[in-house]
Amino acid sequence: MEVYWLDQAEKPFAKATVVCLGMFDGVHLGHQALLMEGKRIAMEKNLALCVHGYDTLPVNFLNRKGRIPELTTLEEKLDLFEQLGADIAAIDRFNDSFSHMSGQDFIRDIVMGKLNAKHVVAGFNHRFGYKADSGRDELEAYCKTYGIGLSVISPITASSGALVSSTAIRRAILENNLELAAQMLGRPVDKAMEERVRGIH
Repeated sequence: MEVYWLDQAEKPFAKATVVCLGMFDGVHLGHQALLMEGKRIAMEKNLALCVHGYDTLPVNFLNRKGRIPELTTLEEKLDLFEQLGADIAAIDRFNDSFSHMSGQDFIRDIVMGKLNAKHVVAGFNHRFGYKADSGRDELEAYCKTYGIGLSVISPITASSGALVSSTAIRRAILENNLELAAQMLGRPVDKAMEERVRGIH
């Protein structure tokens, strides 16, 4: 898997891509569903599977006083992306300039302009752009405007019936329900993740 820092990428990707969008905190079952759908489309259309991510959780940049513990480090995310079949990981630095980019500019300049996207895969509740100005409806409109295909992944539930989310996983760990957290992650909770969530250093 190739890893690109987009602030250093001067030219658009040569190969056309399917781009998976998300925060990917934990790379849980919901994120895995995104990547599996992306891989299916990539193979069907002879595209490269690209995962777009950030160097930090955007919420932690925007709200520095009340930081949320990240389930997975960037290095761990990259390892998991590779295991799930990604060809490219495209990482943006979430900084002041990036935080002021509108959702439409993000799709036009980054997803289409830099990543050469022909198809996008996102979760049902994914929001992006300045002050989270864009969600599913806006994404559908942008993709239609720029001629990009779109797949939206429905909510994913664990075997217990619990709705899978990074927030729910953190809550389960704090409540010492590691079995539920593991169900939602699709793998056991490792010690480092548990310590990060509990604030143990």
